[in-house]
This record gives sequence, structure tokens and C-alpha cells, in this order.
Amino acid sequence: MAPAPTSEPIVQERQSMPHGYVFVPKGNVFITGHCRRRTQAANHTVYTVVDASSRKKTLGIRVPQTIYTSVRQSEAATRQDRANAVKKRDGALETQFCEEVLRLFPNIPSEAVPKVVQTAMRKGSGRVGRTGALGLEKRAILGVRAHIRHCETAYDGLLKNGMTRERAREKVIGRVDEVAGQWVGKQKKEGAESRRRCP
Repeated sequence: MAPAPTSEPIVQERQSMPHGYVFVPKGNVFITGHCRRRTQAANHTVYTVVDASSRKKTLGIRVPQTIYTSVRQSEAATRQDRANAVKKRDGALETQFCEEVLRLFPNIPSEAVPKVVQTAMRKGSGRVGRTGALGLEKRAILGVRAHIRHCETAYDGLLKNGMTRERAREKVIGRVDEVAGQWVGKQKKEGAESRRRCP
């Protein structure tokens, strides 16, 4: 049976700090997450610190100083390994995305491929390539169509001239379909050209 969730008392930033505790600001997910888990595992209280004016904006947490010090040491010791793991994972995701683009759009110009991948897979951008809500094929199609819309049509100019996003998309949908159709083309037969690789 799963343990009952641990409640975290909410305190304002100006309230006095419990003895032996320190404030851990939001921002480093590794540090705040590990501080929270280790504090709960030690049966100590984690305090959620909110902005005094709104009581809605979370600023961080309060945890025992000893736990915070230990977590900071762990974070520093594992930082490079974690960065390497993230880079490796991101590289694998980009390769999968790129290969799907090439599979679905075998006639896509070579110079467009890295642009599609880079834009669609940009971290922290909310771009389609990183969403977990859609399958890889759908993400690749949407990523290519977005590239076509921005690079092969007058879409951006229409937006700059005050047209709504929805209306601008309607205006260029024919051109997007046309270019996407050209890039899909007919599947190439066996040979070097049918096995294009991601850059």
C-alpha cells in the first residue's frame, strides 16, 4: 500500500525560520526534489514558502540545513554525468525525429531537414517535436508543415500586417499542402537515395 502523501505547511517568506532549517529557492529541480524527498524520508517537515503579498506564488521550500548541504554536494558531484545523460537522450530523440521526417518526406530538401529538427525539438519552447501527447509520426508531420508555413509561404508577412493567425493559416494552407505533397513525392526505390541519413 502506498504511503499517505506528506502535507507541507505553507508559510510566508517573512515568517521566522524553524531552528536548523534553510530556505531552498525554486529553480534547480534536482536540488528541490531531492531536498523534499530526503526531508520526508527523515520524517521532518518540508515547508512550502509563498510570496507574502499573494500567497499563491511559490518561492521555494524550507528544509533542514544538513539535508540541503548533503543534496548540494550530490548535485555538484553528479552534475556532469547528468548533463551528459541529458545530452545523449536529447540526441537520441532528435535522431528519431529526423529519421521520421525523412521517412515521411523522402523528397524534403537536405538543407531543410536540420532546420525542421532544430525548430521542432527546441527545448523549453513548447514546440511540437517535444510534446508527449502526440505520436512521433504526427509530430514529424506537424513539424514539417510548420517549417513550410514559415519558410515557403507568406505566412509571417501576413501576421506582421495584422492578419489573425487563423486567417493567415487559411490563406496559406494550399501552398503548405502543395509543398508537403512535393516533399512526400513517390517513395524512392532501393538504392542510396532511398536511405538518406540524418546529418
